Amino acid sequence: MRIHSNQNLKVLFVCSGNHDRVPAFIIEQKEELEKKGIRVDIFQIKGRGVLGYLKNYTGLRKIIRENAYDLIHAHFGLSGLFANLQRKLPVVTTFHGCDLNNKRHRRFSKYAAKLSKKVIVVSNHMTSLLSGNVEKEVIPCGVDMSLFVPMDKEKAREELMKSQKMVFDNSKKYILFSSTFDRDVKNPQLAMKAVAFLGEEYELIELKNFSRNDVVLVMNAVDAVLMTSKTEGSPQFIKEAMACNRPIVTTNVGDVEEIINGTNGCFITAPAVETVAGDLKKTLQYKSTTGREAMGQRYDNEALVSRIIQLYSNL
Repeated sequence: MRIHSNQNLKVLFVCSGNHDRVPAFIIEQKEELEKKGIRVDIFQIKGRGVLGYLKNYTGLRKIIRENAYDLIHAHFGLSGLFANLQRKLPVVTTFHGCDLNNKRHRRFSKYAAKLSKKVIVVSNHMTSLLSGNVEKEVIPCGVDMSLFVPMDKEKAREELMKSQKMVFDNSKKYILFSSTFDRDVKNPQLAMKAVAFLGEEYELIELKNFSRNDVVLVMNAVDAVLMTSKTEGSPQFIKEAMACNRPIVTTNVGDVEEIINGTNGCFITAPAVETVAGDLKKTLQYKSTTGREAMGQRYDNEALVSRIIQLYSNL
């Protein structure tokens, strides 16, 4: 298939539907593709395990039969394997990190990669996790640079308090955790222990029950952000924090070194309580950073989606 124009191009995204919502980075990629004239529908897989996924096959075939899609773009390895059960449409699979970093999932992801017409990984370090004969393209998920922008801290806090989303105590230092506290791969225990080590005047905020607009406000309202993950692909949280010029402490996972790029006020830490606490103390000396400038256009969603369209055109 050769795509000469975006006009009338129809793509089916396939991803897990086992969470409350489709991940924001998938939605934002969809929206950017649509801005460029591509129609994108989403098929969500409901159920867990091999049998859970297989129960969705009839539904997948039905939606393909009823719509003249040009290709399927699957997100995450298991979704890619599932999408390749049908052989009518070419499949592009994006691997986001947990599907290759997790040894239990990696074998399924390797099958998905071999069956897929094109393979995308979101960071350079992930290329070594797939066999050399699988053609791979590194395209990170982008950031909506028009949404994630630096704001005045007091103004951000005022808006959050006005909407009763958060309450702030000016005697405290607030640190935003990268995820919810129930995700073991994000290592919340380390984050909690490190912040507790600093004392009662420090508070760790769980990234939970916030809209995308709220996330921007919270990032700008806190004093620093913290990621203590055990593994990552190309963490959106760090890219978004950089776009907002926020001070950062993160473990050395995924492509964070490349994202942070030596920015003052952003620290790569070791996964030990006292080390994380010490680096938080250092980063809290910075009111803001030049993270947005340091990132430049490398992770701009619009530019990265243009590369995905180019990949579609070469199927």
